[in-house]
Amino acid sequence: MNNGFVIAALSAVVLTACGGGGSNEVPAEPPTPPSTRASIKVVGGGWEAGGGANYAVSLTPDYRNWPDLVAQRLRGEALCNRFVLVGAGTVIGWTAGNAVCTSYAINDHSRSSLTSGPTSLETDDGVSIVGQLQRAAAEGLGANDILLVGTGYAHILEARSALSLIGGLGPESERIVVANYIERLERLLGAAEVNRLLPTEQRTLVTVIDLYMKALAGRLADAIDRYALQNGVTRVAVLNTIPAHLLTGTAHSAPSMAKLDQWTQSFNTALAQRFATNTKVRVVDGALLVREQIAKPQQYGYANTTTPACASAANQELCSASELAALPAPTESSDKSATWWKSYMVWQWVDSSSSFTTTKHRISQHAQDHVANLVLAEINKAGWK
Repeated sequence: MNNGFVIAALSAVVLTACGGGGSNEVPAEPPTPPSTRASIKVVGGGWEAGGGANYAVSLTPDYRNWPDLVAQRLRGEALCNRFVLVGAGTVIGWTAGNAVCTSYAINDHSRSSLTSGPTSLETDDGVSIVGQLQRAAAEGLGANDILLVGTGYAHILEARSALSLIGGLGPESERIVVANYIERLERLLGAAEVNRLLPTEQRTLVTVIDLYMKALAGRLADAIDRYALQNGVTRVAVLNTIPAHLLTGTAHSAPSMAKLDQWTQSFNTALAQRFATNTKVRVVDGALLVREQIAKPQQYGYANTTTPACASAANQELCSASELAALPAPTESSDKSATWWKSYMVWQWVDSSSSFTTTKHRISQHAQDHVANLVLAEINKAGWK
């Protein structure tokens, strides 16, 4: 493998995870004055993005993501998207165009990473998950609100690209990648704290990314505290991060899978520990739910949990409901009906993100239903109304 290509590609992944490389983004508009209307507010990416901010809606117009379902069942509310996609060609981005909407989530990991301001919460803005929290606070978060937070299945560490490269890194390439992560860790935690937590002689690719994941969990927890709890919000449900490889159907080597599992668990454990004794925050274990569903697909009503339904289409990126309905059920599907694809866990997974395109991740309605049920169960346990 060409190490120069590997270094450049993985460095780009690191920059994406930290919010770099966004030279073509549309500048965010100034926050609107705080609103007095209390409702369900949403931040995050992937699973959380609904309507025009989620590509699954183009497959089925009646698609509902888990926050949509929670809002409907809990308060009879219909959510809409604060951010809209603007631009075309090489100039494309998201802008806050719907002032009355309370869902800030965006399904675009190349632009809405977890954090885009690595030195402090104050410098984080735009469309990152922390930036979404910042804007939501500026536009009105209070004691009557219920805040739904998603960590995004690709927003923490873009797993597919990273893993495909990690397996082929040589010693020199790994040293450069480790140095890149250390630089970003120092921006998140400060050089002295990084040296205390991870002395130079202990720095390997695995240990450095492990600490990076914990630092990102801390950044998200800090943002929830700063922008939600300190503004009087007393009901926050956080869906933890779900390993991307569970949803791709892409085979990786066992060592690579072990690395990703370790890093994901580090993030989720750190996040759960941060709020373990806080009655205002419930961390929902979506990662465990997805693992259970993959292990027992029939128990959860899935015809397939390992292959995207659109893999059967002639053009996966332009896959449509009508095209899927016209296709016979694949041999690996346990559902042989005309609507076989609806019982798949994933409809589409197209890694097409770059500086001027967006990535299409279409999680099935069935999968969203299960996550919504899990979140609602946690809300009920907490006694929130």
